[in-house]
Amino acid sequence: MEQPIYTINSKYTLEEVLRYNKFILSSKYHLKRQHFICYVVSFLILCGVIASDIVSYNEHQTYPITSIITFLVLGYVTWNLHTSSDRKAKEAYNKNTLTKDAPYSLYFYDTYFVSTVNGDMSKSKFQYNRLFEIIETKTNYYIMTVWNNGIIVRKSDCPQGFENFINNVKATYRL
Repeated sequence: MEQPIYTINSKYTLEEVLRYNKFILSSKYHLKRQHFICYVVSFLILCGVIASDIVSYNEHQTYPITSIITFLVLGYVTWNLHTSSDRKAKEAYNKNTLTKDAPYSLYFYDTYFVSTVNGDMSKSKFQYNRLFEIIETKTNYYIMTVWNNGIIVRKSDCPQGFENFINNVKATYRL
């Protein structure tokens, strides 16, 4: 039986899943740009309502209730927009009993790698030529099996020489 070139043992933690989720949302879905656009539109709506209330106050001496309600609603919407991605990722993490705080192992070979979660409860084999991409950050490698899903490899868990190996895989398979 073929022996793996590298073996990495790690654990899925909420912190790593949240970090992965933020990175993927920012890089693949342009989350920061979407949030900025929503904030600008909310600000413009609020400015329009305030201007309308100022005109209304000057003509009828009414209280700026519309501005206050709009400010509260837009404040809630922007707060919810800002926190929803982490909240949804936490929910998904807590619902998935297979990977929640689960130990996993990655076995890297010449042309493929194998991922096992909770021992052999879940086992998957991935050919390097079928991967979508390999992303390197300061703390992790994200091995993307499809464009929006991947496997987290913490650099702190990697054996010596793994960085050269994974960079060689990236270059060879143009990932």
